[in-house]
Amino acid sequence: SIIGSSSKNSSGELYTIEIEFTIADPMVKRNKRVLDVLISLGFLIFSPIIFLFQKQPFGFIGNIFKVLFGRKSWVGYMITDGKMQDLPKIKPGILNTISGLQVRTIDDATIRRVNFLYAKDYRPGLDFDIIARSWRELGS
Repeated sequence: SIIGSSSKNSSGELYTIEIEFTIADPMVKRNKRVLDVLISLGFLIFSPIIFLFQKQPFGFIGNIFKVLFGRKSWVGYMITDGKMQDLPKIKPGILNTISGLQVRTIDDATIRRVNFLYAKDYRPGLDFDIIARSWRELGS
Protein backbone atom coordinates (compact mmCIF):
# COMPACT_ATOMS: atom_id res chain seq x y z
CA SER A 1 0.00 0.00 0.00
CA ILE A 2 1.05 3.58 -0.64
CA ILE A 3 -0.33 6.70 1.02
CA GLY A 4 -0.13 9.83 -1.07
CA SER A 5 -1.68 13.21 -1.57
CA SER A 6 -1.52 15.89 -4.21
CA SER A 7 -0.74 18.63 -1.70
CA LYS A 8 1.02 18.95 1.65
CA ASN A 9 -2.15 20.54 3.08
CA SER A 10 -4.56 17.74 2.17
CA SER A 11 -4.87 14.35 3.74
CA GLY A 12 -3.45 11.42 1.84
CA GLU A 13 -5.29 8.74 -0.01
CA LEU A 14 -4.52 5.07 0.35
CA TYR A 15 -3.53 3.28 -2.85
CA THR A 16 -3.32 -0.49 -2.76
CA ILE A 17 -2.21 -3.00 -5.31
CA GLU A 18 -3.86 -6.38 -5.35
CA ILE A 19 -1.29 -9.10 -5.79
CA GLU A 20 -2.52 -12.18 -7.58
CA PHE A 21 -0.76 -15.40 -6.73
CA THR A 22 -0.67 -17.76 -9.68
CA ILE A 23 -0.50 -20.74 -7.34
CA ALA A 24 -3.84 -19.75 -5.75
CA ASP A 25 -5.73 -20.54 -8.94
CA PRO A 26 -7.59 -23.88 -8.52
CA MET A 27 -6.56 -24.98 -12.02
CA VAL A 28 -2.89 -24.31 -11.25
CA LYS A 29 -3.16 -26.23 -7.96
CA ARG A 30 -4.75 -29.13 -9.84
CA ASN A 31 -1.95 -29.04 -12.42
CA LYS A 32 0.66 -28.97 -9.64
CA ARG A 33 -0.96 -32.07 -8.13
CA VAL A 34 -1.01 -33.84 -11.51
CA LEU A 35 2.65 -32.93 -11.98
CA ASP A 36 3.46 -34.34 -8.53
CA VAL A 37 1.71 -37.61 -9.36
CA LEU A 38 3.42 -37.93 -12.76
CA ILE A 39 6.84 -37.22 -11.26
CA SER A 40 6.14 -39.76 -8.50
CA LEU A 41 5.18 -42.42 -11.02
CA GLY A 42 8.34 -41.68 -13.01
CA PHE A 43 10.42 -41.91 -9.83
CA LEU A 44 8.69 -45.17 -8.93
CA ILE A 45 9.48 -46.68 -12.33
CA PHE A 46 13.13 -45.59 -12.19
CA SER A 47 13.51 -46.01 -8.42
CA PRO A 48 15.97 -48.93 -8.64
CA ILE A 49 18.42 -46.63 -10.43
CA ILE A 50 17.64 -43.38 -8.58
CA PHE A 51 17.68 -45.29 -5.26
CA LEU A 52 21.42 -45.89 -5.67
CA PHE A 53 22.23 -42.17 -5.87
CA GLN A 54 20.06 -40.89 -3.02
CA LYS A 55 21.62 -39.68 0.23
CA GLN A 56 18.72 -41.32 2.11
CA PRO A 57 17.38 -44.00 -0.23
CA PHE A 58 14.67 -45.43 2.03
CA GLY A 59 13.35 -41.95 2.72
CA PHE A 60 13.13 -41.47 -1.05
CA ILE A 61 10.83 -44.48 -1.44
CA GLY A 62 8.68 -43.27 1.46
CA ASN A 63 8.47 -39.78 -0.03
CA ILE A 64 7.25 -41.16 -3.36
CA PHE A 65 4.26 -42.68 -1.57
CA LYS A 66 3.65 -39.57 0.58
CA VAL A 67 3.35 -37.54 -2.62
CA LEU A 68 1.26 -40.19 -4.42
CA PHE A 69 -1.22 -40.31 -1.51
CA GLY A 70 -1.45 -36.51 -1.39
CA ARG A 71 0.14 -35.92 2.02
CA LYS A 72 3.06 -33.96 0.55
CA SER A 73 4.19 -32.26 -2.64
CA TRP A 74 7.63 -32.47 -4.22
CA VAL A 75 8.14 -28.72 -3.78
CA GLY A 76 6.67 -26.50 -1.09
CA TYR A 77 7.45 -23.30 0.77
CA MET A 78 10.42 -22.90 3.08
CA ILE A 79 9.02 -22.07 6.52
CA THR A 80 10.74 -19.24 8.38
CA ASP A 81 10.57 -18.49 12.11
CA GLY A 82 8.38 -21.56 12.58
CA LYS A 83 5.45 -19.82 10.89
CA MET A 84 4.12 -19.23 7.42
CA GLN A 85 3.54 -15.88 5.80
CA ASP A 86 0.32 -14.83 4.10
CA LEU A 87 0.70 -17.02 1.03
CA PRO A 88 -1.77 -19.37 -0.63
CA LYS A 89 -1.86 -22.73 1.12
CA ILE A 90 -0.10 -25.62 -0.58
CA LYS A 91 0.97 -29.02 0.67
CA PRO A 92 4.24 -29.24 2.59
CA GLY A 93 7.11 -30.08 0.30
CA ILE A 94 9.79 -32.73 0.30
CA LEU A 95 11.97 -29.98 -1.15
CA ASN A 96 11.43 -26.26 -0.67
CA THR A 97 11.80 -23.10 -2.68
CA ILE A 98 15.48 -22.68 -1.80
CA SER A 99 16.50 -26.32 -2.27
CA GLY A 100 19.49 -26.68 -4.52
CA LEU A 101 20.79 -23.16 -4.04
CA GLN A 102 24.52 -23.06 -3.45
CA VAL A 103 24.45 -20.76 -0.42
CA ARG A 104 25.21 -21.64 3.16
CA THR A 105 23.04 -19.13 5.01
CA ILE A 106 19.97 -17.27 3.85
CA ASP A 107 18.22 -14.70 6.01
CA ASP A 108 14.49 -14.85 6.70
CA ALA A 109 13.72 -11.83 4.51
CA THR A 110 15.27 -13.55 1.50
CA ILE A 111 13.40 -16.78 2.21
CA ARG A 112 10.11 -14.88 2.47
CA ARG A 113 10.86 -13.12 -0.84
CA VAL A 114 11.69 -16.40 -2.61
CA ASN A 115 8.47 -17.98 -1.26
CA PHE A 116 6.51 -14.91 -2.40
CA LEU A 117 7.97 -15.05 -5.91
CA TYR A 118 7.35 -18.81 -6.13
CA ALA A 119 3.66 -18.32 -5.26
CA LYS A 120 3.23 -15.23 -7.44
CA ASP A 121 5.00 -16.48 -10.56
CA TYR A 122 4.48 -20.25 -10.21
CA ARG A 123 4.88 -22.39 -13.28
CA PRO A 124 5.54 -26.14 -13.47
CA GLY A 125 9.07 -25.50 -14.74
CA LEU A 126 9.97 -24.08 -11.32
CA ASP A 127 9.26 -27.44 -9.72
CA PHE A 128 11.31 -29.21 -12.38
CA ASP A 129 14.22 -26.80 -11.82
CA ILE A 130 14.17 -27.27 -8.05
CA ILE A 131 13.95 -31.06 -8.35
CA ALA A 132 16.73 -31.16 -10.96
CA ARG A 133 19.04 -29.04 -8.77
CA SER A 134 18.52 -31.15 -5.66
CA TRP A 135 17.44 -34.60 -6.87
CA ARG A 136 19.86 -36.34 -4.49
CA GLU A 137 17.97 -34.80 -1.54
CA LEU A 138 14.60 -36.38 -2.39
CA GLY A 139 14.93 -38.86 0.48
CA SER A 140 15.20 -36.30 3.24
